[in-house]
Amino acid sequence: MPVSFTQDIKQTDIVLMKCEGNWTVTEYETAYNEMLDYAAQAGRDIYLISDFLDSGSVPPNVLTLAARSSRQLPENIALIVTINSSRFVSTLIDLAGKLNRELGKKNIAVRSLEEAYAEVARRR
Repeated sequence: MPVSFTQDIKQTDIVLMKCEGNWTVTEYETAYNEMLDYAAQAGRDIYLISDFLDSGSVPPNVLTLAARSSRQLPENIALIVTINSSRFVSTLIDLAGKLNRELGKKNIAVRSLEEAYAEVARRR
């Protein structure tokens, strides 16, 4: 599946969304909704790591997806770490932070999974 949601086995407060190859908004929303359900049931802070390193090009309607996703974000999402090597994705993260300051405080971009886990550890 091009977009997947998994829970870290050792650190259950960390969830991972991974985008691989070319993916659609529908595929992303399906995995995102699984993450939302998990976060709603968790009853504690959740740290979301979104990995776009192996992603193909983003769908043309990704801005609509980003806006819709940010409005649905539960309060207990403590941090969103986006792993990417794309200048475009980094720009989208910056734009989202400017449009929604609360979201901007919770959103950072890094270049590797190791950096993502280090940021989660630093912000706990």
